[in-house]
Amino acid sequence: MASQRLLPPFTTLTELIEASGERYATRDALGVKGADGEFKFLSYAEVAEKVGHFRAALAGMEIKKGDKVAIISRNSLEWVITAYGGYGLGAVNVPM
Repeated sequence: MASQRLLPPFTTLTELIEASGERYATRDALGVKGADGEFKFLSYAEVAEKVGHFRAALAGMEIKKGDKVAIISRNSLEWVITAYGGYGLGAVNVPM
């Protein structure tokens, strides 16, 4: 019988990013292309930390469950952080 990898239990995307930040802390999660054309990779822990900071910033602006958070962006690290930060507060991500 083949071994199975069990993921940490989660029921929301917020729990998934937090669990991944702990379980795969040092592994590459997202790559960002720099001005020099080279990719810099952020670890799962770094992504989870950025999401947590942005979620705190949104909470400081009194964003709460059901509020809409809009972003105008191409696919980017900032888009991921905005989306997951809002999800953590129950906000609705609105790509424009």
